[in-house]
Amino acid sequence: MQAALKQYWQYTLYTITKKINGVLYFLRKIPVVKNIISPSLFSQYELKQIFTGLYFVVYILFSTMMKFFLLGLYYFLAMITMNAIHSDTLDLLQFNPFVMTLGLLLWGLTTSGLYNINNVFGLADKNEQDFLLQFQISRRVFLPRSLMMGVSKQLIMYIPALLVYSFLGKNFLYLPAGLAVYASGPYLGSWCSRLVYQIKGGRIAKWLYTLLVILLSVTIYLACCFLQFDYLLILTGSLVIGGALTLISFLGIRKFNQENDYFLYLNEGMLAFKNQYQNAQNKNKQFTSTGLEMQKKLELTDAKDFTNLSGSAYLNALLFDRYRKILNKSLLIRLAVFGIIALLIAFAGLSGAAQDLSLKQENMVKMLPMLFFVMYFCSLGKAIVQMVFVNCDVSMLNYPFYRERTTILSGFNYRFIRTALYNSVISLAIFGNFLIYNFFCNGNLNGQFFLVLALLLVAMTALFSFHELFAYYLLQPFTGDMEVLNPIYRVVSGALYWVSYLNLQIRVSGMTYVIIVSAACLIYVIIGYIVINLKAPQTFRLKG
Repeated sequence: MQAALKQYWQYTLYTITKKINGVLYFLRKIPVVKNIISPSLFSQYELKQIFTGLYFVVYILFSTMMKFFLLGLYYFLAMITMNAIHSDTLDLLQFNPFVMTLGLLLWGLTTSGLYNINNVFGLADKNEQDFLLQFQISRRVFLPRSLMMGVSKQLIMYIPALLVYSFLGKNFLYLPAGLAVYASGPYLGSWCSRLVYQIKGGRIAKWLYTLLVILLSVTIYLACCFLQFDYLLILTGSLVIGGALTLISFLGIRKFNQENDYFLYLNEGMLAFKNQYQNAQNKNKQFTSTGLEMQKKLELTDAKDFTNLSGSAYLNALLFDRYRKILNKSLLIRLAVFGIIALLIAFAGLSGAAQDLSLKQENMVKMLPMLFFVMYFCSLGKAIVQMVFVNCDVSMLNYPFYRERTTILSGFNYRFIRTALYNSVISLAIFGNFLIYNFFCNGNLNGQFFLVLALLLVAMTALFSFHELFAYYLLQPFTGDMEVLNPIYRVVSGALYWVSYLNLQIRVSGMTYVIIVSAACLIYVIIGYIVINLKAPQTFRLKG
């Protein structure tokens, strides 16, 4: 045990020192800072040992505090589950023993399941690989020791949080049950990873194991939620089963005698993963991947006659016509989802299953902020921006006539209108679902609600049709090689996601929200359009 502890501490110091060297290296790349940090600092081992010690202490303290947050989060999720399933109104500060047990179970199943899935798809750890190579340490000895010490470290950091959890739940069985369930994850996953290697199992075996872990975890949790077993029975079962799995896996790993070959197998997996990742990075760049995928799927058919058009109008009409099938398919997928939701609503209403779920208008108003997030994911604005750049603008921006003011503005207007047409169909589908709910489920939604809903959907259609085009034309971040040079574009392009997410956090009780959001969306579009007219002719250029 002492030898294992000493070796793991050596490995920990090695990994932390590498991180500190990396931080110093990148700090010296900053123009002002590099004059302050001397290159001789890399060879000052005593000073770096102090940094290493401080980093380790901060890491331990931060990780221990995070354990409190994680257990609290899973307790909160368990309470939400029980409120949703049984229509209870449990108080967060009641610390109901059953809900606390469910929270611990959910935490254990999730962490254990993630460890299992991660290990069965195991890749060699780069730090472990370098450490073994540089210090010429036996893999047969190091890998089981590293697993044991890593799990022990995590368990020790979980003990304070589990003690507090046990104190709040007024049952100290939470502590051993939590430790047993947590330990079973990495041990069982490591053992199964070795078994997959021994039987020469490929990707199918790994995916089947992953599916089995997910199904078992979900089934166990939902069974406990719906059947409401005695919480002491759940805790005892978790302790016994978790402990048994940990012991069996530990003994299985000890008997495994092919660590050298297994480590080479993990290395091969890591190299294959790196190659796949690199190829994906090269082929599918973040802000052009959708446009490139659409380009691959394009099948040329007989185009419509656009001889009455010329210049930019002709190019845009031809472009949207060629990609009409692909865009329509994306739209139909979204409409199919809304159609399924509509059928479920109608079925629930006709079968009488929705009588208990009938919501008052005040409750439906509270759901309106969710539509912002729905529209964000359903909008075709981002896909259309990538389509027009990859398949048109990347080439045409090299020609002077395409960069003229009238050409730029006419192209922007045409694309905005076509994007708005696609997004308006999505808005109509959302509006239709509310109508179907009101008709089949005896809803109490009046004309004022539907007028306000229509205003909100019109405003969001305008916003989501305009924002991506606005950022694209104003900042035009792309080079001829489809690289993104403008960092502001990354922020602006992603800003709408955070706005959509923040809307989920809003709690509304009246129509004020709708009026404010609708007004803000329309004002943004109007001001943005004025800015586009003033600035786009100067900014709509290929970068680099």
